[in-house]
Amino acid sequence: SCCHEDSNELRASPRDNRTGSSVQSYSTKSSELGSAGGASASHSPSSRLVGVNTIPPVSGLTGHMNGHSISGSETDHLLPKTGTMEPADDGDDDLMEPTQDVQLNTRQLFMNVNFHLLFWSFTMATGVGLMFMGNVLFYLKAFGAEADNRRLFTILLPISSLVSRFLSGVISDALHERRVPRSFLLLLTLGGLVAAQVMLLFYPLNTHVLLANAVCVGISYGSLWCLVPTMLTQIGGLKYFGQNWGIVMLSSALAGMGYQELYGKVYDEHIVKTTVPPPGDVAVDPTSSTCYGGSCFAITNYVAVASSILSLLLLVILFVRDYRLVRRSSEPARA
Repeated sequence: SCCHEDSNELRASPRDNRTGSSVQSYSTKSSELGSAGGASASHSPSSRLVGVNTIPPVSGLTGHMNGHSISGSETDHLLPKTGTMEPADDGDDDLMEPTQDVQLNTRQLFMNVNFHLLFWSFTMATGVGLMFMGNVLFYLKAFGAEADNRRLFTILLPISSLVSRFLSGVISDALHERRVPRSFLLLLTLGGLVAAQVMLLFYPLNTHVLLANAVCVGISYGSLWCLVPTMLTQIGGLKYFGQNWGIVMLSSALAGMGYQELYGKVYDEHIVKTTVPPPGDVAVDPTSSTCYGGSCFAITNYVAVASSILSLLLLVILFVRDYRLVRRSSEPARA
């Protein structure tokens, strides 16, 4: 009976017809899969295979095995998977990098918490830096510093800022490769700015403190202008970077004008009232437009210390948020 069933099956399905339909189906599906191979290869789970010669699965191939009808979909798993030339994804994508999905214009950016943390920290820190750099000669005159020291300070500030801009870029890139947020380096430089402002508040007549303050201001000011643009692209992307960065620079300029205005008013109010001579045998001219003594900068020093501390605290919050983001992005890779 078994032989009789097989003979009936062969008579019902001639060899030539079965073979012809199979070959035709195979060639048709091969041409269709060949045109769509590029699109399907990028989604293949075996994207780690590079340059592998493979045979595409033929879903239209049909036949008989042990009296059961089978289709190509049931035999697809027996064929080798397709390869691709794309690099393997090890889960090391950094979520802090700008992507096509994160493109914020200025209006959308002002609704972002991280942007406000970076924006106000940058505004206050650069305002303090501009106030000190623009009035360093008045500091030195009020303390009776010699002309040689004045030239030293005017050279030291731009050099320290220049070196800081270069080193901040190199160091931040090295830290970023080790999954350390760029805000960490900016946090260190602003910590130096806070320490210098506090020392200047308690020791206003010390030339060495002024020297340390000049170095710290130059370093922090240079690192701000180096790292903040990169951090801004991580928050808002590159599409609207021009207008976003323009708003940030405008805030820095306005803050500098505000701090300078405060400094000038405090300084002018103490020109006549201050009669304490500076260190050394320098005579005080009552009709002079130069203010002498620490009282010329007392209020502005308090404002500078408060602004730098608040700027540092905002950056600490931003660093914590960035660090949590880095940890979340690295967890799938470790798993």
